[in-house]
Order: sequence, then C-alpha cells, then structure tokens
Amino acid sequence: MSIVYIGKQIKGNTVNKTEHNRVVKAIKVWAETNDIDLTDTNFYTPKEWKDRGGEEYCLNAELMATTEGELNHILNMYNGYELHTSFFNLMDTLGYWFEMGTSWYFGIYKN
Repeated sequence: MSIVYIGKQIKGNTVNKTEHNRVVKAIKVWAETNDIDLTDTNFYTPKEWKDRGGEEYCLNAELMATTEGELNHILNMYNGYELHTSFFNLMDTLGYWFEMGTSWYFGIYKN
C-alpha cells in the first residue's frame, strides 16, 4: 500500500490512507495559497515514524511531519503569529490539531 504525500509516494501501512491524503493535500493547498515552500517537509505514517526510531514525542499521532524551512519557521513562530494561527485554524477546520515534537517535527492528531 502506498500513500501519496506532496508528490512523493511513501510505502507503508496505514489505517486510513484516504484521510491522510486529505490532510496532506489540504496542507499543500494552504502552503501554495500562502506562498510557502514545502520542499523540505516530509510526512510519515505512524508505523513509518515508529520504525525510524529514536524519537520520544508524538508517538500516538495520526500523521507525522518533519520540516526544516519555511513551515518550520511558521510553526515555531519565528516570524510572528499570523501564519501559525492560520495553520492552527486549517488543522481545526479539518478536525485535527498538531503539536511540535521538537523544533523540526510535529504530530497531527484527530480532535
């Protein structure tokens, strides 16, 4: 089974591939609308994240993401609160919330 994430295919088992794709697509559209480059952002299923090992946080998330560039700066509020709030509202509209694991990765959870 494969999941399409922002133009990439990631192989792995997931409980709900369609739902994950919906969330990732919405993030991609939000980023494009706000002129945010997601080149350095990668998404992982819970199994893929656990298989990576070494991380302590967000282990029960529905979806994981790593990011180092623009999205990282937004989620860590390095450039103010406007886009952070916008991303928060996007997640809420989708029926999800997110938390930072560390400064470079975050987990996405159902409300």
